[in-house]
Amino acid sequence: MAEKTAQAERFIKLPEVMNKTGLGRSTIYRNMKAGEFPKSIQLNKQNSVWLESEVNAWMKEQINKRNQQETNQ
Repeated sequence: MAEKTAQAERFIKLPEVMNKTGLGRSTIYRNMKAGEFPKSIQLNKQNSVWLESEVNAWMKEQINKRNQQETNQ
């Protein structure tokens, strides 16, 4: 039986994070500081990236929170 290969991790830059989440730059950094959004990885002085899998997991978490709130109403 063939093994399923894990999808390779992918770094994404801030514009793509903003596009995927609908959040603005300052909101992303404020939420990171508060521990409410995945932390970026500093590649060098000028480049920060996020793991796409962590951003996707955060988005799923937000959907789950919404669904729980709707269920509890």
